[in-house]
Amino acid sequence: MATVQIWYTRFFSGAVRRTDELLRTVREAGAPDADQGLGYARDLIAALERTRAGPADAQQTFGALPSDDLTAYAAGARGVRDSLGTLFSQVGGTLDQLGGTYTNSGLNGAFRDDPACQRLTGG
Repeated sequence: MATVQIWYTRFFSGAVRRTDELLRTVREAGAPDADQGLGYARDLIAALERTRAGPADAQQTFGALPSDDLTAYAAGARGVRDSLGTLFSQVGGTLDQLGGTYTNSGLNGAFRDDPACQRLTGG
């Protein structure tokens, strides 16, 4: 069980690191030069920060689970799973709302055409 605990801790550590890289990239890109660009960037960063909290908390929780008690370990792992599911559903809903909140075609074009934003989407 200790091996599983190590792997999950590493997995969540990697998720935190990748989210930090994404946050850094979004912050460096700055707000698009479009109407509503500042608000969109602010809300996107806030959603990403909430997303980062999930794996960071999970990393700490998994590291603290008792590796000598399978029942307690399984219960703790289920709790982490459930809290991450709730968090990611909430963040996903927030990200979906951004498109409805910020409908400016110039803003959407700025995200589509800006090289920094293209890197975020794989474009």
